[in-house]
Order: sequence, then C-alpha cells, then structure tokens
Amino acid sequence: MRPPQQYSRRQVLAATATLAAGTLLPQTHAQAGYTDNRNGTVTDTVTGLTWQQTDAGSMTLEQAQQYAKQLQLAGHSD
Repeated sequence: MRPPQQYSRRQVLAATATLAAGTLLPQTHAQAGYTDNRNGTVTDTVTGLTWQQTDAGSMTLEQAQQYAKQLQLAGHSD
C-alpha cells in the first residue's frame, strides 16, 4: 500500500480556497479526491480526514481559541 501523498501548506490553502469557492479540486493523482458533505465540511477521500469548508476569517489568538471552543459543525464539536 502506497503512503498518502504529502501536501505543502500552500497546496492545502489553495485547496481550501478552491473548495470555499464551491468548485471541485483538480485530481493530483489517480486516487485523490474530495467529497462535499453538504454540511459545511469536505472529506479527503484518500486520508478520510474531514475539513471545515470555510474559515471564520482573520482573528486574534484569543478569538481563535474562543471560536474553536464554541465551534459545532456537521454534528461535531471536537
């Protein structure tokens, strides 16, 4: 079994921006793909990780910590 492809921070940010724009990501290799869960999240079909589709914008560290504590998305709060 081949290990999952590693992505740079720039690639992840570009993918996040693309998803936030509501478009599909290009396939980077035969197994790559994302599933729009239609609940504010997207799942990476290679790693199984689920990500928030859009961010909350710029904020201070304290604001980000409070945001993370209160965030509930797709039935999860972890």
